[in-house]
Amino acid sequence: MWRRLFAEGLCTCLLCFTIVVSHLRLIYIPGAYYSAYCTAGTIMALMIFSGFTSGAHFNPAATVGYCVYKFINSSVEKADFIEYGMYIVVQFVCAIPGAYIGWAINEETMYFDLPHDYDSISAFLAEMVYTTLIVGCALMVGHTNDSIVIVSSGVATALFGGVLGVGLISGACFNPAVGLAANLVHYSNKQDHFGHTWIYIIAPLLGGIIAALLSTVFIQEMNDQKKKKSILREESQGQQ
Repeated sequence: MWRRLFAEGLCTCLLCFTIVVSHLRLIYIPGAYYSAYCTAGTIMALMIFSGFTSGAHFNPAATVGYCVYKFINSSVEKADFIEYGMYIVVQFVCAIPGAYIGWAINEETMYFDLPHDYDSISAFLAEMVYTTLIVGCALMVGHTNDSIVIVSSGVATALFGGVLGVGLISGACFNPAVGLAANLVHYSNKQDHFGHTWIYIIAPLLGGIIAALLSTVFIQEMNDQKKKKSILREESQGQQ
């Protein structure tokens, strides 16, 4: 188990570092969307780098999504809950040094907060919807006939689209560990922009739960279609 925990911790740290370094430009240079490329590329690279040994969560919302999905499908055991709980703790803890490394490189702290033109509801919905999409793609890994590397590119694509779509509405966090770590580090530096941190924790977690519910429907239908095709194939071979 320790190898899986190490993979989650290291990759969550590196992901938080990447987001903190690249997203800083969204704050000071509105319209600087190149952080989408950095974030999407890094998440894909981290999945491959870790060899999917831990399931490549790197996000408490994804881990919660996996737990809910397995619970619905009665495929989770007590040991799984314990391990996933440890994943979440490791993710929250290891994101913090990633944020500090980003501060050291940028020489400025980055934070997630509401732009002046948007309210809490807009940001909450933006975070929840795109996290649903991201976690939903993650839950599909291993359930399709395609390579897990190909399927996981959907996670990177969803993240890329999220930064482009709502980066200037919510800040495009989609990860409770990253949101809390970035804002804690910024607060330790300047004692501000911490009031809306709850949005970047609760909204993604809720998105992870919704993704699990939706994925249960889609995966069940996909499995049913596979069974039908398998039966038809066997019948066709029998007739020959």
